[in-house]
Amino acid sequence: MSLPPNDFTGNIDRFSGFADLYDKYRPEPPAIIAPILMRLAQSVFPQRVVDLGCGTGLSTRYWTDKVREVIGIEPSADMRHQAEVQTRARNVSYREGLSHQTGLPDQCAQIVTCSQALHWMEPQATFQEVARILNPGGVFAAYDYDWPPTTGSWEADAAYEECMRRVRVYEKELEAKSPVKRWGKNQHLARMKASGCFRYVKEIVVHHLDNGNAERFIGIFLSQGGVMALLKNGLSEKQMGIDRLREIAKQTLGTEDESWYWSYRLRLGVVLQSASPSKFIQSDASSKSWSLIVRDILFRCFCLSSCLTIMSATPGCSFGKDQTFRCTTIQARVAFGNT
Repeated sequence: MSLPPNDFTGNIDRFSGFADLYDKYRPEPPAIIAPILMRLAQSVFPQRVVDLGCGTGLSTRYWTDKVREVIGIEPSADMRHQAEVQTRARNVSYREGLSHQTGLPDQCAQIVTCSQALHWMEPQATFQEVARILNPGGVFAAYDYDWPPTTGSWEADAAYEECMRRVRVYEKELEAKSPVKRWGKNQHLARMKASGCFRYVKEIVVHHLDNGNAERFIGIFLSQGGVMALLKNGLSEKQMGIDRLREIAKQTLGTEDESWYWSYRLRLGVVLQSASPSKFIQSDASSKSWSLIVRDILFRCFCLSSCLTIMSATPGCSFGKDQTFRCTTIQARVAFGNT
């Protein structure tokens, strides 16, 4: 069983019903992301940033003091409501929409971001929409963090990974009955390169220092869409091994906050100046050709003018054809450079 091409109902339903949990326990974006993107976009204070699949607004509110305006696009009413509740800044707003149907005008943003969400979006249509709403030379950034964070307790981290192995087994059974659309994260970069929407694509890795305890560790696990989908469909915490995870987290992480480390994979794309790579190259080549033609015309005009000037200024003096051309050519080369 599969969903029709434009039906993302399963994806939207997957992230409904636990927005408060999501907003409370998920990490904020790394501080280094904004400086990287603003430098690539060549803007120290962008006019507008658009955040696709913004969820509860964690990745949208991040931009509050860095840009004039930031707009979060989110299809889930539950997530969008939580984002609005948590947001106080006047330069932040949220709109219903999909990554490939934002409803925003052409060339309206300098930066477009997508945090922990691109794998739930139709890639090619999303990249085309990004290219449409970005200014020429604008920057797209899709970033994800690796699960789980490095907490300092290898026992807790290992227990988390074991629970996720169980979750993935049960998820396959659930998705056979209630399908969702998903695209592998490990192909994000390749799809961006193949899309024809970007002149330059690169992946970099950044790290984020965070902190937490046993409660937050469990909260992060429960904030995952797959885990909540299974719980909503009647699977017990024991079947997924969450009871064991709670026990290990309590023993090794305790109640006091300790430093954690998140690893992020950041895929960057700089959009084309024109509609397609071939058009961009043709336009550039064409402009160079016209430049050479104009320069040649000016060169010949200069030569002719110089010939006439020399002959009129020297009565009784006769230049041969070759001598005249040689003299004016030297003058022209001085004026126009060595052509």
